[in-house]
Amino acid sequence: MVDHKDIELAQIKVIKTALRKGKRYDNLAKNYGEYLKKLRAEKNPNDYIKTVAIKMFPSEEAYNLRLENYRSRYADKDLCASLEELYELYYHIAKEENRERSDEEIEQMLRAILDDIIEDANKNIKKVFLAGVAPEFRQEAYIIGLKLTLDRLAQELEFAQKDDCSSKPASPEQ
Repeated sequence: MVDHKDIELAQIKVIKTALRKGKRYDNLAKNYGEYLKKLRAEKNPNDYIKTVAIKMFPSEEAYNLRLENYRSRYADKDLCASLEELYELYYHIAKEENRERSDEEIEQMLRAILDDIIEDANKNIKKVFLAGVAPEFRQEAYIIGLKLTLDRLAQELEFAQKDDCSSKPASPEQ
């Protein structure tokens, strides 16, 4: 699986290749240096490269178009090869992210999202809701807050199930 380190190494290769080719490509090296700087500054670089890859290559056509553009713009074979390596990595990420997910993957992702919601609710209940409650009533207040959170989750699940049912085509027997 491609991660941000692979992208970083490919960007460095593009920068070095451009600098090796002389002044004509200094601006290209500078631009890719800025891309590298931005990648390194990200809190979650793997999520960042996924986002960039999806925006850059929503389709195979976009990937092929970009490569054709670089081949026509840069006559130097080494530079083209380093750019192609970089964008091949991005395209690989985009293909993986754009593929249709299996039902099992969807269920796992939904569970993780709902677990995060519950965890955040628990933190908020403890932090905000219980702060002004007298100690003898805190347990009861916590239970009420948790029940409200669970009710909200149940409503979201019910909505998701309705949405899932409405997106399926009706069978001819109905």
